[in-house]
Amino acid sequence: MINWLTIAVIIILLLELLIGWKKGLVRMVFSFAISIVTFVIILVAGPYVEQYVKENTSIYETMQANISVFVQENLQQNVSEMTQTQEESITQLPLPEFIQDMLRKDNTVEQYATNQVNGLSDSISSALTDIAFRVLIYVAMFIIISIVLRIGLLILDSITKLPGIHLANAIGGAIFGLINALIFIWILCMIVTALASTEFGINALGMIKESPFLSFIYNNNLLLQLIAVLL
Repeated sequence: MINWLTIAVIIILLLELLIGWKKGLVRMVFSFAISIVTFVIILVAGPYVEQYVKENTSIYETMQANISVFVQENLQQNVSEMTQTQEESITQLPLPEFIQDMLRKDNTVEQYATNQVNGLSDSISSALTDIAFRVLIYVAMFIIISIVLRIGLLILDSITKLPGIHLANAIGGAIFGLINALIFIWILCMIVTALASTEFGINALGMIKESPFLSFIYNNNLLLQLIAVLL
């Protein structure tokens, strides 16, 4: 069976390479710099935006309800020993390996008692909701800030037309195009993670798991791992 998600990712990589070749190194470097600035702004302002949205909207509660259903449907709570139940239940969830590791560390018997969480399902649902909510907020901020900052790239069009630097500019642009493509794909992976409790998310995770290429990209998502560290 053809894995259309793998084909789509390869197309994105090739398109960004061609776009980078066409735009050239100068413009792609500025574009990449804008991405870095965007990440810095998100890291500084993200927690405040996250707290504001959580307190003033119903987004968090809605996500928590959906994720709770998702977790309950994927858990098998017929194991008598609590630690074994947690380990096997977490392993069953269609999530990246490093997120499963986070859940294992967060759901030991000692923490279970200390946090007074009612049920294994509630404990896992709470942790997953925090991750998915933060991913959603950060992705939204990235899109909005990037749009605003990239408007400034319009003034660089004349620089890319300077004589004598076309070939070097094109090759460098192609390399940065691939880097931008990887960042874009990582962001898409973050969206899939945030939507893991939906039919779309489940299907996307299934296709990722079937493809070694996609699995490698997904399990080595530096952006998602950075957000996970901040939790």
